[in-house]
Amino acid sequence: MTHGAALNSVTMLLRVGLLALSLIPGALTPDWTMFHDPLEKAFTIDVPQGWTVKGGLFRLGYSDYRPMVDLQSPDGQISIRLGDVSIPTYSVPNQFHPEEGSVLDLGAQIQMTVARYRSGREFAALYARARFSGTCQALVPQAVAAAPPVPDQPEEAAVKQSSGGQVAYSCDGGRTAYAYAKTALYPAFWQVHSLASFVAPSDQVPSARAIVEHCAKSFKLADGWIQYQKKLDQEALQYQKRRQQGRVHALSQQVAQFAMQMQAMRNQGVHDRKVRAVSEAGLPLFFFRHNMPKERGGGDGGGFNGSQGCGALGRAAGSATCNAAGLGVRALDEVHQERLRLRRQRCGPARPVLQRDLGTGRANTLALGQRGATRRRPRTD
Repeated sequence: MTHGAALNSVTMLLRVGLLALSLIPGALTPDWTMFHDPLEKAFTIDVPQGWTVKGGLFRLGYSDYRPMVDLQSPDGQISIRLGDVSIPTYSVPNQFHPEEGSVLDLGAQIQMTVARYRSGREFAALYARARFSGTCQALVPQAVAAAPPVPDQPEEAAVKQSSGGQVAYSCDGGRTAYAYAKTALYPAFWQVHSLASFVAPSDQVPSARAIVEHCAKSFKLADGWIQYQKKLDQEALQYQKRRQQGRVHALSQQVAQFAMQMQAMRNQGVHDRKVRAVSEAGLPLFFFRHNMPKERGGGDGGGFNGSQGCGALGRAAGSATCNAAGLGVRALDEVHQERLRLRRQRCGPARPVLQRDLGTGRANTLALGQRGATRRRPRTD
């Protein structure tokens, strides 16, 4: 075979091979275009040309930012997701927040979910169940032999532990659902540093994995955004200081309000004891209330602080009672005796209720403490 014939044969084989590959959907390496984060200009990433691309960096707080990019093939058969806006930073349970699933609220800085640390494979399995629940009716676990398509990046010194893992499932028999996650544990919290997932027909899984690998390797944060985020982290520290100071001030106000309420309760207790003492001394309760200040529910406002502020009953009892500084200064029994003395001067000796009049056999209705009753005198005829 001449050199020219051999060259023609090789050319023919290449053409046949390319034609065969073109018959396999998604098997060819696509053309690439650069996608720019439309929200904060935080990153760029290569994406297949002609595919539907959505996403960006979503900010939920000073230190809470979540990148996500969704890719879908033109025929809709392959769906790829890098990152996920629904994945928060997780707080390790402690004595103050022991319950998994509760929210640790740090205000405008970040919202964290309380959860124990999960390895990369554990998290990937949990995430896949949630991610593909609306896409696949049934998920059957499959073995994964190939290496993860996402390159492993070195972690910073503050990370105590990190772990990567992948899972795959048969999705309704004809498709494959895949998820990869890498988690990193810090002293008090943990994060998902890498997250990729896709669902694709089983014969297009190699193409989907290749696209994920290329996208992950091309992902790059903008230098300007990195400096911007460092500034926001510093502002977050100042924000937390102001927030804690506000809490201390609010707590001081609550303590002061509580002290005022306790003092009011103690004052009310003293008032109740005085009322009981007046009642036990034989005085009607309105006598005490009438001579209280108006702000405490009294009659004409002066209390027992002088004749100008005495109520009607206080003035009737004499200036000695009016000039007394209060029931605590003048003994209750003295007030009672003064009242009885005045009544005797006006009405004569008191007799019990329903005491029989020996001259007429009629009842004398004047009773101790009654006012305005008419005293019947014995008949002499």
